[in-house]
Amino acid sequence: MVEGSPKKTVSDVFEAFGGPTAFSREFELRGASTASEMKRRGRIALPLWPRIVRRAAERRIEWLTYESLVLMHVGGSEEAVPCAEH
Repeated sequence: MVEGSPKKTVSDVFEAFGGPTAFSREFELRGASTASEMKRRGRIALPLWPRIVRRAAERRIEWLTYESLVLMHVGGSEEAVPCAEH
């Protein structure tokens, strides 16, 4: 993480994959409402994290790592964490 870089939130994760509906399709969730509820709560189900990190790397979303996911979930539902942008 780089101090002074843009802050990322759980909402940013969904937007990185095109929003809740696209996120739902990408990760084969039961429906868009599942993704929308995760976004609303500010919590992404832990079993999805490995696939999220892998797909983020494939898409070159460099700020989306295990570390950034942990930090987003530790503080509060929409606690922003600094993430390096390349």
